[in-house]
Amino acid sequence: MSAAPRPAFDSKKALADQIYCCGRKLPRYAFFMLSGAICDVVQFVVNSIVANMVAGLEYERDTVAWTISYTLCIALRQETHRIFVFGAYEGTYWQNLSRVYMTYATTIAASIVLRSMLGHVAEELPTALTEVIDARTIAYIGTVLCTGCFSYFALKRGWKKGGSGGGSKSPLPK
Repeated sequence: MSAAPRPAFDSKKALADQIYCCGRKLPRYAFFMLSGAICDVVQFVVNSIVANMVAGLEYERDTVAWTISYTLCIALRQETHRIFVFGAYEGTYWQNLSRVYMTYATTIAASIVLRSMLGHVAEELPTALTEVIDARTIAYIGTVLCTGCFSYFALKRGWKKGGSGGGSKSPLPK
């Protein structure tokens, strides 16, 4: 007897709509966290590179690096969100990318202030805590967590009008 063929994943649907655990769908936010974590690792590397490039800045070097790295990684975030969380988008790749950038524009603006504030607060933490993880990284992680929560709800609302599935005929740029 041969085993039944394993069903293939539908590339137009998000993995969140296709993966089950114990017969139940996992919360969509769990897939957003996974998608975001992948991008956060990439962004952290980009942030480190940019921080070294702007090392001569005397004021808010880490906030400048955060803003530039966040902006540069949005296209990657769009694709991981498509694959893991929301599925195919309405319209073309470029139309959706512009919607995603507009959504993230509010997050970027708010995160500039948040990153700066958290950076100053983290510098005042007890030495015992900052010996384990430096103040810059604490502020970075705090900013990632706060912006991630906001971004999920903003993107969920604006991704597409027709709910999960459907959307663009092709996930690739036209």
